[in-house]
Amino acid sequence: MAKVEKLLKRLKFAEDEGNHYESHQIARTIYYRWLELKEHEKLADFLFEKAVKFQKAGQSAIALDLAELYAGTLSEWGCSVDEKRVEQIAELLNSIPDELDTESGNKDRRADLFTKFIDWSCKHADSSQIIQKFGHPKIHEVIAESSQNVGRYDVAKQHFVVSISPEKLAKAVKVIIDNTDEGSESLPSDFFITATALQVAVTGRIGVATKFLLEVVSEYKNYNDHPPFRSAALNFCWLCLITLHLRSVETFTQTVEAYHPTLHQSQIIMGLVDKIGHRFFGLQPKNRNEMGGGLFGNLLKGLVSKKPESETENQSISLDFGDDPLITTYNFNLDQFHAAFQAAEALNPPQSMQDPEFSDAMEEQPEPPPPASDAQGDMDLD
Repeated sequence: MAKVEKLLKRLKFAEDEGNHYESHQIARTIYYRWLELKEHEKLADFLFEKAVKFQKAGQSAIALDLAELYAGTLSEWGCSVDEKRVEQIAELLNSIPDELDTESGNKDRRADLFTKFIDWSCKHADSSQIIQKFGHPKIHEVIAESSQNVGRYDVAKQHFVVSISPEKLAKAVKVIIDNTDEGSESLPSDFFITATALQVAVTGRIGVATKFLLEVVSEYKNYNDHPPFRSAALNFCWLCLITLHLRSVETFTQTVEAYHPTLHQSQIIMGLVDKIGHRFFGLQPKNRNEMGGGLFGNLLKGLVSKKPESETENQSISLDFGDDPLITTYNFNLDQFHAAFQAAEALNPPQSMQDPEFSDAMEEQPEPPPPASDAQGDMDLD
């Protein structure tokens, strides 16, 4: 411990002299000493303080290096996510720039730091399966906000999807849509909104997905700012979310079959529907070697194993809703689903377009990643 005290004095002297290189080397030496002594809490606070100090001195590369050591210390320590650490992480991410003036390219230089913080929050999560799989929602929220602050709305959107911030996700999606050229090859806005809501739903946070959908459509009067919508894609999304609240495989199947001409327009949405059917309802193709589009295609072609109607009527799914604060906000029943289905059909009939042959639809060219990208990137929902 006496050696560390001497190093701290040397560090103070180097800092007073403005010798950033020597200060950095001494700080790293202290890191290894305290790590060996398992002084994790003291070390974490030290690294945070020095990273902020170096950044204020304009030493962004050193600040980033110490921030990554800070993230590694949290993981080694095994502490859980708490308010203090979230505030420290937010300060680090908001102070360290996403790129240097001398750098070229579009990559956020903090990307590896994001990953380290997410991995720590997954590794030391509580009993929540959602957090163990995707990371703590608060960590994703501060990453999203720091990305948004530097204009990286596509990255922000990916992280808001796995946070518990439907209002902030709605704002990010609106910015992406409003700044996407109409002539580009990106998803139409209603499909982009639908895909985003389904991405949230795939995590199991159905209440958050529902809140997001209602929040974002309120900004687009041309679609109608409440259900039913003047968009078959949005109506499908609304009805699909109701089926998940009901935990009813029968109503889910009914909705997918009614809206499949619309769903065929986007392989992204088809893939999300595939995941929902498998994860929420355990739908499995009878023959995995059957050509024609996986679970989604087999469902439409009658190849998915189904229980008798009497058994599916009240089919329930088992999900971890523990960290969805909005799951009890929406209390739907079967009558409400049928009323919503009829209202949507009356305003915007799902079968109003030509029903494509399934084999032809599966030959469509994959949609290129648009500026409003639905590619999962580092936020893989598989």
